[in-house]
Amino acid sequence: MKPPLVFQANDGARRVLVPGVTAEFFVGLDLGQAHDSTALCVVEKRSMPGEPDRFGIRHLQTWLGEPYPALVDHVVRILARPPLDLARSLIIDRTGVGRPVYDLFRQAGLDCGVVGVTITAADQAHSDGGAHWVPKRDLVSVAQVLLMERRLEIATGLPDAERLATELRDFRVSISAAGHDSYSAREGKHDDILLASCLALWGAQRNLGRFEAW
Repeated sequence: MKPPLVFQANDGARRVLVPGVTAEFFVGLDLGQAHDSTALCVVEKRSMPGEPDRFGIRHLQTWLGEPYPALVDHVVRILARPPLDLARSLIIDRTGVGRPVYDLFRQAGLDCGVVGVTITAADQAHSDGGAHWVPKRDLVSVAQVLLMERRLEIATGLPDAERLATELRDFRVSISAAGHDSYSAREGKHDDILLASCLALWGAQRNLGRFEAW
């Protein structure tokens, strides 16, 4: 896999784009359980007529041991600051403990869409009334394809940029005895930032927003 492209992080102000270029923000949140970290990733999607979309990872953040109500408050405050006050959607890992936390975000009155994704080991993704069940394989392949096509950039200067690059390198595919592929980090490694990034990228590719939320 080719290494990710990098560029200088902006100063947090609203981006000034040339005529014809639009930018939207998508936020992915991978919820940790017990002693695992919760990770947040902000992806900027840039679109220009006649050109393939490009994606930039603009912000990474993690919390360890944070109570879920406090975590919701932190994320709500992040999404209230420009330019994320115009974010299109927050895509949340709704697997396991994620369902009640997802409900807390639904009740928080966010201006963006709140999209719940249950990560599965199934072979195919499906949706029902705005709820999404997505194989981990599909989420990871989003980042892999964008990297290979050189359409994914990671802002330099982010505290966890190197960690994300490491998680991308450490992630591997194994084939089960039944012939199904499974994705996991190497032993002793974590993939929370990677999954948060993949959730944001998956939502950005599908333009998920308020009307696609559940």
